[in-house]
Amino acid sequence: MKINLIGKAANLSWGCEPMIQRGFEALGHQVTFANLRDEDLWPLPPADLNVVSQGYGLSMAAIHQLQDITGAPVACWHAEVLSPEWPTMDEVVLAKATQLSRNAAAYDVVVHNCVCCLSTVAALGAKRVTWCSSSGVDATVHRRLEVDKEIDIGIYGWASARRLRWVQETLACLPRGLRWAWPDAAEDQCYGERLVQYLNRCKVILNCHYSDTKNVETRLYEALGCGVPVVSEPLSMPDRFPEGQGILYGDLPETLAAQIEAILDLPVPAYADFAATGYQLVHQQYSYQTQCAQFLDVVAKALA
Repeated sequence: MKINLIGKAANLSWGCEPMIQRGFEALGHQVTFANLRDEDLWPLPPADLNVVSQGYGLSMAAIHQLQDITGAPVACWHAEVLSPEWPTMDEVVLAKATQLSRNAAAYDVVVHNCVCCLSTVAALGAKRVTWCSSSGVDATVHRRLEVDKEIDIGIYGWASARRLRWVQETLACLPRGLRWAWPDAAEDQCYGERLVQYLNRCKVILNCHYSDTKNVETRLYEALGCGVPVVSEPLSMPDRFPEGQGILYGDLPETLAAQIEAILDLPVPAYADFAATGYQLVHQQYSYQTQCAQFLDVVAKALA
């Protein structure tokens, strides 16, 4: 199959686009990449399928032109947080939904990252909607390193007011003296290989949602993929990460803190075994090759 992959060129050194491309290529498909702007789409070659990662940067006119020139349908693989409750008062979700609503109707199919939100995607104007996770692991990127675990609790991601409050309240419930870190994504460039290095220095990663809407953050795949246990708020798709397989949950800061302590108190062999269950889960079930195969399957069924 010939696939045109359209994504943010700025993400090629650290984002999901190169891992998606490698996933498709591992399945034997030929992939041509283009930047996610109307003026950067041409000349894309004829293809069997156009895949748009996110899709915010394209106008409806450009999507229709892409369909005509390449002779192929255009599928948007949407990963941004939406809400199963629609309409919502969550300002983060509203902003993401507004962006998608501008061109959702032009896509032949919108594939969303969370199965809970398909009705919301349809309400935003998409004519065909289906689900496939856009997050996964790439064994060439997400891996265990032989480095010292000098950070007890690792945190990363943009510091929204809500996330900051939950992190602060969780840390306040923990014994003093624990070493924690929260690198600034912009100043510390905590992504790509530097993120992998950071994760491997942590004993546990704390995952708090950016807004009140539950999510399944990419960091779950990244951290577990590097062999690092996670303590998280409840997810929008909890079955995807069963509790006990490298991950524990807490619905309040004090319960998150208790789960962190439970992991940090594990003897070294038990800690290694616990971390290994999460590592095996994501590398066996959620590789980008597996995600890309599922994506092509659900798109084919949606367009049939």
